[in-house]
Amino acid sequence: MQLRRKALLLAGAGSCIMAAIHAFLPAAYGWTQYRDLVDPWTYRLLFGISFGFSFVLMWGGCMSILIASRPKIGRLQYMILYAQGVLWTVYLVYEARFPPPVPAAMKHMLLAGAAVITFLYLIFLLTRVRTRSANSGENTEQPGALRMRH
Repeated sequence: MQLRRKALLLAGAGSCIMAAIHAFLPAAYGWTQYRDLVDPWTYRLLFGISFGFSFVLMWGGCMSILIASRPKIGRLQYMILYAQGVLWTVYLVYEARFPPPVPAAMKHMLLAGAAVITFLYLIFLLTRVRTRSANSGENTEQPGALRMRH
């Protein structure tokens, strides 16, 4: 299996793991104790945002694993992977700029996880596959992540 496919599989698995971690953060850090301190809508929205973010991470991770296992990757699949790459890049910058109010070990783990997953998506998206042209027998560059066929 190519390095870029392995990177995509690992990025997808990492997204799924981070989704599971984020799904349990509210319970792990006792967010329910703040129920009476904020209005009900704010409390509900906090849990809704946490759930939504976990769902997006899990969906994107599962899609990445599925796409990595396919022999050909089409335009729509690349769009999904670009979205994942952008999501993780934005998340990494946000985590670095505004660290969450969790213990230092968890803070560093979330930041390191985001950095590794971002790097893995970038490996996949920024590398190209070299193949032999069927007509001329010379090496040509397959349209990888940076150039797609129309």
